[in-house]
Amino acid sequence: MFTDCAYLHLDVDTENYLISMQSKTNESEETLLNRFENELIVQQARYMVTKDTKNIREMIVARALSSTIVNLVKEEEVPQNKYNANDILTDWYDANEE
Repeated sequence: MFTDCAYLHLDVDTENYLISMQSKTNESEETLLNRFENELIVQQARYMVTKDTKNIREMIVARALSSTIVNLVKEEEVPQNKYNANDILTDWYDANEE
């Protein structure tokens, strides 16, 4: 995010991450620091949302991919009404709720 406008130097000690930045443009150090702090907030929020929504995203992808299964058997070889799409695509948790 900042490599186009600043030189970044990263280091770590026993308790802290150390970051020094030098502007490549005429942007003030305070403005650059404020932008950096805002980006840290954005990335932390993104991480939290990603972590909290992992399971639902996996379920959405699984459902989307399950509807793209290609039937390689010719239609006349499959007995009619043997398979019900609603039964196949029903979530196991929905079907087995107690």
